[in-house]
Amino acid sequence: MWRVLVQVGHWSGEVWNRRRDGDVYAQLLTISAVRDVAGQVRNYVSLFTDITQIKEQQQALERIAQYDRLTNLPNRGLLADRLQQAMLQSQRRHQSLAVVFPALLRHERERKAAKLLQYGERIFGISEGIAAQRIEQAIDRTERFFRSLGVGTRLSDYGIQAQGLERIGRRISERDGKIGEHQAIGQKEIDEILFSALNQDDQK
Repeated sequence: MWRVLVQVGHWSGEVWNRRRDGDVYAQLLTISAVRDVAGQVRNYVSLFTDITQIKEQQQALERIAQYDRLTNLPNRGLLADRLQQAMLQSQRRHQSLAVVFPALLRHERERKAAKLLQYGERIFGISEGIAAQRIEQAIDRTERFFRSLGVGTRLSDYGIQAQGLERIGRRISERDGKIGEHQAIGQKEIDEILFSALNQDDQK
């Protein structure tokens, strides 16, 4: 800020400030240099507007855009944002990003049928048809959603073959060794999920 003031003579932007009572609030602040006839800076004049309410409204709108108002769970917008961040991070680190979530859902479709039906209805609006069809539609829509972001959902999309699954499974085991909603999926099932993620079409 001060470097811009010295170089340009004025600066404008958003800052957070503190009131005398200790409350933190947002300001839209503009600072301009006052120069004398010789061009030397003598004073600075600042003008500010309290934009706390505007910032709160923006946050509320972002919340509505990214979270389901009924369940308060993250929606597709937030998921897309987080995935894109992960993709950028993996590119910077020269790593592959493989999403095997559809394979996990297919593995859990009987054990978590009720939750998958709820997921399909609330996220994708799938409410018609028999339960098995709705679950499969939800999984298919999930896979298409990832692919619309340029994220492959088959390990084969990343050049990973069957012989590479053991190494991936071992790395998962070295970290926690379990995945799932309640960390209830152990190594044997993880290996099965990874194998099915080689090619999702074979598992439908």
